[in-house]
Amino acid sequence: MNKGPYSVVLTLLLISPSAWSDTYQVTLPNCGDPGSGGLAYAIQQANDNPGTDTIEIAAGLTISGSCGPQGGLNESALEITESLVIQGNSGLFHGANAYINASTGNTNQIDPGSCPSRSSNFLVIDYSPSLFMIGQFDSDNTGIDVTIEDFSVDSVSQLASVRDGAKLTLRNVNATDVRDLQACTRSVIEAFGDADLVLENVYMKGLNTFDDPRPVGHIQGVSGKLEIYDSEFYTSLGRYAISWKDGDVDIVSSAFTSFGGLFFLGGNMKVVNSLFLPAPLSRDLSFTDGVSALANSEIELTASTFVYSVNECKPPPSLECVYNTDVPTPTFRSGNGSAIVFNQSVLHVQTIS
Repeated sequence: MNKGPYSVVLTLLLISPSAWSDTYQVTLPNCGDPGSGGLAYAIQQANDNPGTDTIEIAAGLTISGSCGPQGGLNESALEITESLVIQGNSGLFHGANAYINASTGNTNQIDPGSCPSRSSNFLVIDYSPSLFMIGQFDSDNTGIDVTIEDFSVDSVSQLASVRDGAKLTLRNVNATDVRDLQACTRSVIEAFGDADLVLENVYMKGLNTFDDPRPVGHIQGVSGKLEIYDSEFYTSLGRYAISWKDGDVDIVSSAFTSFGGLFFLGGNMKVVNSLFLPAPLSRDLSFTDGVSALANSEIELTASTFVYSVNECKPPPSLECVYNTDVPTPTFRSGNGSAIVFNQSVLHVQTIS
């Protein structure tokens, strides 16, 4: 029987974009190695192939070296422009960030007091740029959905930037010693425009962006949705843990220890079964350890615990944080139609003898 031309057209229309998806193997330790086996090459191939591709990193592989552009601050080593799943298989990306205290010889100290690349007290040996850029700068990235799982990253200037409309999920990811030696200003993860970010079982430690923190956070975004589940954040300086604006945030079963507090402008933030601990008592409590809800936002704290220290402010010690010199800011503050709501949560105040 003659099926006619229309049956051919119908067959073509039924081909799903997923049929174009492919899997790429990463087996080489140098990120920029050309040809099959390099991480940068695998991402380039995935960008050129429609559909949601998969990159599989060889189990336990340590990857280092230059991955790509090292120029302006809108560039990252690895730019992802198509939906992608990166299966890290307990692999590690080890960046080149290294600086030395010229006086003591200490390497990569977490709190140098100023940006190492701008201070004569430090010698910058090398740096690695932002590692992942999801989507492109000044473009419509709607539909780009990237998942990175079972992977560790250390010694880079930024873990990821997520551009307008894109989505990044980090699952079982460790990030340590992420410090912006290029600009000393960028967050560890930045979500631009209405980009979405999901963190599941993520561990972060030893982060510092050096410059004036107001009011940005180690994790920062606007307009999109932030979700954090079963994650741990430790010993990071100089910023709020999270700074989000005009979007919604869910934080569930996560712990923030000496990592900073919450800064929220517009939208709804729900914190459930989570723990916030300030920096050690030997260090003055910073305003970035507090919780701020401003610009018609609401932070709802359910079954969560917040531990704070009575800080040395003027007038006498009270539940306040130093904002600048002697100007105090409340540990919990809301304004402009905003609210902080406690549901079955605990606020524990420590005193300093």
